[in-house]
Amino acid sequence: MTDHFLRRVFRRLPGFSRLAASLKHGSVFIAALLTAGFTSVTPQALDPVLCRAVHRAFVRLRPDQVELIAGRIDRCIRTTSEPLSPTPSESARAYWLMRIEVLFGEARGAGLRPWRPSVVVEGAEHIERALELGHGAILWRMTFTSATVVNWGLKQAGFDVVHLTSDYHRGGSRSWFAKHFSAPLFSRSEARLVTRRIFRPTSRNLAYLKELRAAVHANSVVTMVGDTTRARHTETHRVGNLKLDIPTGPPSLAYSSGASLHTCVALREGPYRYRLLVGPDISEARAGRKPDARRAATTKFTSELEYHMKTSPGSSMFWGRR
Repeated sequence: MTDHFLRRVFRRLPGFSRLAASLKHGSVFIAALLTAGFTSVTPQALDPVLCRAVHRAFVRLRPDQVELIAGRIDRCIRTTSEPLSPTPSESARAYWLMRIEVLFGEARGAGLRPWRPSVVVEGAEHIERALELGHGAILWRMTFTSATVVNWGLKQAGFDVVHLTSDYHRGGSRSWFAKHFSAPLFSRSEARLVTRRIFRPTSRNLAYLKELRAAVHANSVVTMVGDTTRARHTETHRVGNLKLDIPTGPPSLAYSSGASLHTCVALREGPYRYRLLVGPDISEARAGRKPDARRAATTKFTSELEYHMKTSPGSSMFWGRR
């Protein structure tokens, strides 16, 4: 009773919530710094061994977290009474192994030795064909594995990437500490692999749209996330047993600029081995109405998203957000 009363009192103090958030993320920030320092002096060849050891300990000590993710996977993708293959528990364990591997890799990328996983790119010819037309290419990315994997695969394939992000990306919250310390550290791994980042403000300032259009008109490869609800305009679609609000920014930009629009997803194939899939152009004819073209593009995107969530559930970051 006393603890509950004190929490209520402190929450009413000016700035307490912001201070609490900063302290929380400060501890995560220190842990990330220590991990970045550790990976700076150890060879990357040791990372798979360390990841497996951490994963075994995590599964043993936190079975509740494995069950939590397994339940989310089951509720989303099970549509019949037939057993899933792999089972939700197997997918949940694969999910946590992927998360641990990505955390190790991105901690390495934040340190002195950049993370360089093995990435096989399929569909690079679609981007090359779009750039030959001179209108730019928009990669509509699904939040599978890591943006670092996507950026590294594209860099290896010879593409210069412009990425749309936010000041709080990877910060964990919208606190002052997250914006100025956590977000720059945790996003360093992916940021060092792109040509430029365009920051989308949390306010209604739309100046960033001019930068996006300029990048597309300069025949650049622009990457944008497509399965997050942090957007001003969305279309509602069903994915498995869930309804998701899909941002309509990428198809709207493609419609107005004439750029091609491609789905983009990075799947984990094995220890530090990934496959980056870039799909063909899914933008609709510009002669039609913009709402119709936008709806058709988001329908195609969610169809592919659902397919990958069902066939590669252990690679999706989606389960940690539900």
